[in-house]
Order: sequence, then C-alpha cells, then structure tokens
Amino acid sequence: MIILSAGKAFNDIDAFACALAYRELLIKEGKECCVVFPGPLNHSVTPLAKQQDTDFIIDYELKTDDRIVYVDLSDPEHFAFGKENESRIDELYDHHYGFEEYWRDRLGDRSHIERLGAAATLIWEEYIKRGFADSISAESANLLSIAILQNTLNFTSTETHNRDRTAYSELANHRSMADGWETQYFRECAEGMEESFDDALRNDTKKIEHLFDGALLVFSQLEITEDPKDFLEKYSKNILAYWSEFPREHCILNIADISSKTSLIFSNDDQWLTETIIPLFSSMIEKGAGWIRIPIHQRKQILKLIQQR
Repeated sequence: MIILSAGKAFNDIDAFACALAYRELLIKEGKECCVVFPGPLNHSVTPLAKQQDTDFIIDYELKTDDRIVYVDLSDPEHFAFGKENESRIDELYDHHYGFEEYWRDRLGDRSHIERLGAAATLIWEEYIKRGFADSISAESANLLSIAILQNTLNFTSTETHNRDRTAYSELANHRSMADGWETQYFRECAEGMEESFDDALRNDTKKIEHLFDGALLVFSQLEITEDPKDFLEKYSKNILAYWSEFPREHCILNIADISSKTSLIFSNDDQWLTETIIPLFSSMIEKGAGWIRIPIHQRKQILKLIQQR
C-alpha cells in the first residue's frame, strides 16, 4: 500500500490538494493507496475545498509492506510518520527549501523538490508527464487550482513561477467550480480565521530548531485581505497569549496581506527583530513597535534568508 501524507503538526491546502489529487493519479495507474492526515487541517482547507474530496483517514499504523509518499514537505522533523520511518519513503513532492541535496542523495530522481509557488503545480505536471491530464477529475483539478491560488498568494508572491501560472491556466479546462470561486475561497479563509483565531494561529505555526544556537523559532503565518496593521491591533493579545507558552524562544508571525502585497512581520522581541530580522531585507516599508512591514514574502522565503544569514 502507498500511503500519501504530509505533516504531523498541521496540514494546509497545498498538502491536502496534493495528496488527494496524487492518490487519484496512482489509482489510475492501478496502484493501491490511501491518504493519511494525522495532523489537523488548518483554516486554509475551507468548505469549498472540502466539497471536492475528504476521502482520507486520521489514524493509521504502518504495515510491513507500506511505502510512503510525502507531499508539500521535505523536513524529516515534521513527517507524519516520524523520521524513524524514513527508509519507507518512495517519493517526495515539495517546494520548500533546505533539504534538496539530502533527498537527492537518498531518493535520486524520486525526489521532486523545486522552487515553485505551490507543490500542487508539481502534481499537475505529473498528470501531464504520465499521460492522465485529460482524465483528471474535476474535483482534483479544483483542489489543485485552489492550492496554487492560495500558495502563490493569488499570484502576488515573488515565489510565483511561470509554471504555476501555466498549471493554473491548464487546470481551468478541467475545473467545475462556479464563477467567483476565488473570492469565495478567500472569504472562507477569513471567516474560518475569525471563527477560531487561536486555532488558526496554532494550526499554521512551525516550530523550527537549530537556527538560533539552540533557541526554538516559533514561526506562524496568516494570509489576509485587509490592512495588516488593523489586523495586528485586533489580534495582538491572542498572539502574545499564545507566545507566552514559549517564554525563552524566538516568536514571529508573518501577516501576508494579499490586497496590499505586503507582509507585516511581528515579533515578541523588538530588539531581536531589529538586530536579526531587519538586516535580512533590502527594502523595508515601515517599522513599528515589534513589527516591520516589507514587500509580501512567504514563510519559506523568510526562512531561507534566515538560513543564509
């Protein structure tokens, strides 16, 4: 059995779409597979996305002959089935940085880690390469389209590649969602965040080790379509309350505003923000108490800058 999965902490729309769409492709090839999401689905997996496909399981114990395919993830520390099952991995599809060489050495051409806006683009390209593009279901096409839209921040992110745009355009021939679905999707994201902000924050937080001399980096990201300073004022108490659980760690939140194409980076330590984070960027729009505003960035871009500092 091929087990399609992603992270243990949480799973976003890119992981959700990639796993479910890739399962369809494997089934077309006559392979037995299932999708397992032990980590919770975050607020980016909205009702519109869940209308397309929810055929996955939460609890699963690996069997002797099971093999694993991870999507939208390549950091072994965050694997759903733990680093101890690394030898079971058959393939990886990811667009995050840092583990390209690690997996190239272990998996060769079965490691697909590329600099793109969305991992969903890689899955669509597999449909084309393997001759199943014309037979993709509307549900899988819908999911991959949603994931590309969200992960490129509605094509405002500098990480957006022409391949993302091409995939999105090609998938339009197979989509079944009604006109205006893009607006509906982002509205649902905002509503999901409003309904349970604390859960939304927790379920889009990565805890990253080995970047700051043993101190953990607690790094959250939220995508919005409103003024980020107003958003921060509205939710700063919730954010700081969550960060109080990590009194000795570095905590930052990337508030990525699709409307203004800017990111507001908020930290629990203004001095650390000034000395460590500000120098990473060649341009800064403005600075306030504990925050800076820069051209829109994704978490993975900021992490790469931190790693290269």
